[in-house]
Amino acid sequence: MFENRYVGDYGMMREYTNRVLCRKIQVMGAVIGPLGGMMAVAGGFRGDMLSLGVFGCAAFVAAFTALIGPWMVARQLMESDRRIHGGKRVETVTRFDARISLAEGDFSLTVDYGQIERIYFLQRGWALMFGKNNGLLLGPDGFVQGDKGAFPAFIRERCPKAIVYGAPNP
Repeated sequence: MFENRYVGDYGMMREYTNRVLCRKIQVMGAVIGPLGGMMAVAGGFRGDMLSLGVFGCAAFVAAFTALIGPWMVARQLMESDRRIHGGKRVETVTRFDARISLAEGDFSLTVDYGQIERIYFLQRGWALMFGKNNGLLLGPDGFVQGDKGAFPAFIRERCPKAIVYGAPNP
């Protein structure tokens, strides 16, 4: 019915890690960083150097992790991909028939539609997530079989329990 082919790039991986994999880390950093900063300032005004140091460090670590975490995860994913494929960038082929089957070099994976829990329509790649951190990426412009415009309705129909985030880009 549908077939998607793409060669992943760093931009696609960065968007995937920023918007999907590391989203909770970024939200927690955005909450804990400023809160720790305010607590550190309050401790400093009271003359409590221990609070200033502890909360200041907490604010720094939370903000630093939120900023650098997605970059590091994307880099590690790309390095892992290169290692698996002997330093080559290979094409990912995903077919949608009775089941979803992915082939990337010598690696292959088959997933049932019922296993898809979340669908993310991102700008540079679409993600079909099964499990907390496992997903299949699709290149939005990589449909060689089936119509890109018909795919969102198709996948929503096949995965009715999946939560959908975003809207497909035209």
